[in-house]
Amino acid sequence: MAKRGLVISYYFPPTGGGGVQRWVKLLKYLSGYGWEFCVIANDHTISSPRDESLLKEVPENIKVIRTGNSSTAESIQTKAPFFRQSGYWQRWISAFFRITDSRKYWNKIARKYLIEELKRNKYNAIIFTSPPYSLALLAAEINQQANCPVFLDLRDPWTINPYKIYPTKFHRLLDEYIEIKSISKINYLISAYKSTIDDYGKRIKNFDSKKVLILPNGYDEADFITLNNINSFEGGKFNLGFSGSIYSHLNTPHPVFKAISKLKSEGMDIHFHHIGTSVYDLSKLAKKYKIEDKVHCWGYNSHQKSLEILQMMDALCMILDDRWPHSENTIGAKFYEYLRLKKPIFAVIPENGEAANLIKKTNSGLVVSGRNIENIAQKLKSIIRNETSFTWCGIEEFSREKQAQALNTFLEMNI
Repeated sequence: MAKRGLVISYYFPPTGGGGVQRWVKLLKYLSGYGWEFCVIANDHTISSPRDESLLKEVPENIKVIRTGNSSTAESIQTKAPFFRQSGYWQRWISAFFRITDSRKYWNKIARKYLIEELKRNKYNAIIFTSPPYSLALLAAEINQQANCPVFLDLRDPWTINPYKIYPTKFHRLLDEYIEIKSISKINYLISAYKSTIDDYGKRIKNFDSKKVLILPNGYDEADFITLNNINSFEGGKFNLGFSGSIYSHLNTPHPVFKAISKLKSEGMDIHFHHIGTSVYDLSKLAKKYKIEDKVHCWGYNSHQKSLEILQMMDALCMILDDRWPHSENTIGAKFYEYLRLKKPIFAVIPENGEAANLIKKTNSGLVVSGRNIENIAQKLKSIIRNETSFTWCGIEEFSREKQAQALNTFLEMNI
């Protein structure tokens, strides 16, 4: 008899992004272990970014319930040009008025559909995937009512997430209170980050780490089959690729652009390629450092197209400003695909964080703090000159197939 799982995910194809890919891939491979799934998701028919190609990866036997689109309720509109142009301040305003996040309104909608589905069908497991963090509140509520185990998948850290903005100390304290209260009421956790679970072990009384699965993000081998046919750029220049969103804090490319500018003055031809969205006008920023001819913006692309562009690069870039609190607690879903591409990773990140430790463990790149431009330039020069060899050892453990196997075992042990 098939095992039945009910997944509640605010984000689902055609919405794109690393968080969406995590569960599309897990559903794809869990289906091979005798699971049948129903997904309750928000209807993002007008949302951005979109990746229609991900819809093709959703198994045909998965039932998807769309709750209707209410995305107009997500953001607080501001008329002042300064706020419209500043991603940081728009997020600050939203965070000021909405604790835990701006999508908590969806809980009421999702709850209605969830209760109706539980009345119609029996399930062996209910899985919530967060962010939005407010879904943890609904998970905690349902955990008290459901006749089957409830699991919460934490794709990102919550209050120790360096990307999360707190306008005041009060906002942080209240969100921490909500976090601990919610997590304490959920029996089973799945986390992409070990640091998240270590943090709960310190803050939650009688926290049971035996009911936790550390399940990092990963890569799907099937996505890389055709990449061997992709040619690199013509010789004579060094191409550094960065995939993902660039925000107004934490991962701004200032230190990398300064290093490229410095090496340009030494006669080195280094080109920075950004694949994704950016709060910054990168062309304007590049002009500031006199490298406007060295910076290329590809915009948002489908998942597969992004991989094809990255395949053309000589090295791949990560940026995390170690001056921001908790910057050591995040890695980013793109990192695991960086690993599978087996190109040197140039990481301007905290030198003792989760990402740095993983780079060292897999021998996949060089790590440098963003505070010293001279050091950044020297590390980049070292990669360009092939002065260090990389082995990408042990990366197979991050394949989506192995992750689905581990998740299946965890689910079966607890249902």
